Amino acid sequence: QQKLPQLKRVDDIELPTKIGFGVDNEAIHLPPTVPHYVPQEMQAFLAKFIDEYYRLFDTRG
Repeated sequence: QQKLPQLKRVDDIELPTKIGFGVDNEAIHLPPTVPHYVPQEMQAFLAKFIDEYYRLFDTRG
């Protein structure tokens, strides 16, 4: 039914009716997506954390 929404019967079996939602997609306004945002005061902390994380867990021993 996803590819053929007008399809109502298959092999003489009535397909269940499609459930729809009364949502107006035009009324939904999402904020623009930012790929990533790290506050300036957190960047040094996160860089240190990631460095230590990989130093501990990315070893082959």
